[in-house]
Amino acid sequence: MARNLILSGGLFHDFDATSAALAQVLADVGVESEITEDITGALSEPSEYQLITVNALRWQAKGFMLPAQARTTLLDHLDKGGGLLCMHAASICFDDWQGWPRVLGACWNWGKSHHPPLGWTSVRVLGGHPIVEGLRDFDLVDEVYSDLDVLPDVQPLASSLGQPLVWARPVRRGRLVYDALGHDVRSYDNEVHHTLLKRAALWLLKRPLVLGTDLQPAGRLRLLGQAAQRVEGFAVQHRAEDRSSRAPQTPVTTRVGNVKPDVGKNFSPPFMDSPSPQLAVVEAVFRPLKTVSKPLCPYHSAGAMKVQWRTSLH
Repeated sequence: MARNLILSGGLFHDFDATSAALAQVLADVGVESEITEDITGALSEPSEYQLITVNALRWQAKGFMLPAQARTTLLDHLDKGGGLLCMHAASICFDDWQGWPRVLGACWNWGKSHHPPLGWTSVRVLGGHPIVEGLRDFDLVDEVYSDLDVLPDVQPLASSLGQPLVWARPVRRGRLVYDALGHDVRSYDNEVHHTLLKRAALWLLKRPLVLGTDLQPAGRLRLLGQAAQRVEGFAVQHRAEDRSSRAPQTPVTTRVGNVKPDVGKNFSPPFMDSPSPQLAVVEAVFRPLKTVSKPLCPYHSAGAMKVQWRTSLH
């Protein structure tokens, strides 16, 4: 199980509640989180965590300065290939450190940055990355941070009111995801936001992602597993579709050994990353015979997706 350190605490937010909610979401993908408000102490020595999360509001106007050793710990964590998940007010944090905006990809500018009143907002999913591929637009109660100073190389994965909200980027040898959502626990009530955060954690940890929705593959297998005594092997076929080109696409098939789940038990198949973010078809083929086809992701923007299960019905 991957270990995650959540750096929490600060003003104007219920960080105890949001950090706990985030930890619960990430637990669903095998991430065990520890929460601390002692940011300086937690970063006073090299990190033993695979993932570090910043869910805090700590800045110098309120007396907080990030020590040099804490900065070194964060940079060394990235140098070792670690993941950094930054939520909501992380763009306001650590403003005494000139290098933080270059790590995060943006920062709050007190001369122009702002947000509308907390309330319902519509989030547009922009695609172009496995973290958001196939996810639908969604509505939730949150703040929309606006007019941040955003670096020109940032590619938004989601936006609201024309403002970039989510992005993912490599930093040194590691990876970073910034999610400007998460003002209070209502932000964590939305299932699409759940899925986005789970995928973000898996991407940061450099683990395979399940594309479509996070509910589909394991759920389909559980329904079929109730009738199947054994599953004798399976392969995953990815067919990439480039919507900017009409050229034919070549399927890529990944063979993944034998899988024998207990009857009626829920399990997650080891799906592999798509060779293209524009995933159009995933087929999981079980042998031998009985074939069932059902839609994998009804919201997928690139086209129809399907799953074929072939199970032995002894």
